[in-house]
Amino acid sequence: MKKVEIFEKKNKIPYDKSFIKKIIKLILEKEKINNYYISLAYLTKNDLREINKKYRQKDRTTNVLSFLYEKRDTLFGEIIISDYHIIVKKEDFIELLVHGILHLLGYDHMNKEEKEKMMKKEKFYYNFIKNEKQKFVK
Repeated sequence: MKKVEIFEKKNKIPYDKSFIKKIIKLILEKEKINNYYISLAYLTKNDLREINKKYRQKDRTTNVLSFLYEKRDTLFGEIIISDYHIIVKKEDFIELLVHGILHLLGYDHMNKEEKEKMMKKEKFYYNFIKNEKQKFVK
């Protein structure tokens, strides 16, 4: 199974949904994930604050959250991106998407070594996507 579902609550994601699905597929294939079910939600700042408080006990908003539900035969997870951080704070949607995907794959930034490894992967995928954007959009 290879499936990506996308949900927009209030505002539209600043990229075509087929482009987003191609990005997710590319990264997961390069990371040797053959079966996946990924949910991507584009929600409000307040939604992310509530979710962050409920599931991570952090009473503040954030730009992206990732929840891995299963990683046995199928990678099953959810990425939630804040529209506020894209629209108001002018953060890059693709960067946040890549960051969220990498969290689902087990990358983290809790210590210096993990952070360096994750940042290297983020930079690789972000630059690859930006450099190859025309191929994705066709």
